[in-house]
Amino acid sequence: MIFLPPNRIIQSLARIGLMALLVGSMSSAVKASTAAPNANAAASLKPPAPIDQKDVRLGQSTYYWFLFRLYSAELWAPTAVQSMDQLWQTPFALTLTYDIPVKPTKLAQVTLEQMELQAAVEPTLAQQWVQKLSQLYPPIDPGTTLVGLYDPSGRMALYRDGQLLGEIKDGDFAKRFFMIWLDARSSYPKNRLQLLGWKGGAG
Repeated sequence: MIFLPPNRIIQSLARIGLMALLVGSMSSAVKASTAAPNANAAASLKPPAPIDQKDVRLGQSTYYWFLFRLYSAELWAPTAVQSMDQLWQTPFALTLTYDIPVKPTKLAQVTLEQMELQAAVEPTLAQQWVQKLSQLYPPIDPGTTLVGLYDPSGRMALYRDGQLLGEIKDGDFAKRFFMIWLDARSSYPKNRLQLLGWKGGAG
């Protein structure tokens, strides 16, 4: 780490702690993966259910904790987006394919903590959100794919391997959930740009 300002140091330490929670759930059989995504194959990809087969993959990124691969993510939408304002007016889907096992309660807590790295959540509301997520998330095994659908009207739906897990009709929650990966304050700015398909500089 090279001369980060205090707020970035705090975020970096928090991020390490959060990822350590996930890695604590890893089985001894999990191995690091260094395979790079093939960007040239993007055009031929078909999205998993229930994503509209006409949607295009905007980008893909793989998330690591040190050398350990945690999960890969893909962002799908009807068309490329040029700004965050355009993104939030567009229905889109985020897929997360896990390489590690995670319990629902642990994943719910990590999700909330990632939200709070961007902006505080009122304690009572935070408790409600953790409860919702704990009920919505399934047990995660290596190879499990979650698909989150964002609806600009103010709701999100979550699927596991193509099967609906449930919906949350709360516009604030839905936006804060996807902001973990897509907002400019994301803990992983390089991964964010890869997901959005931006070379850099877009806001």
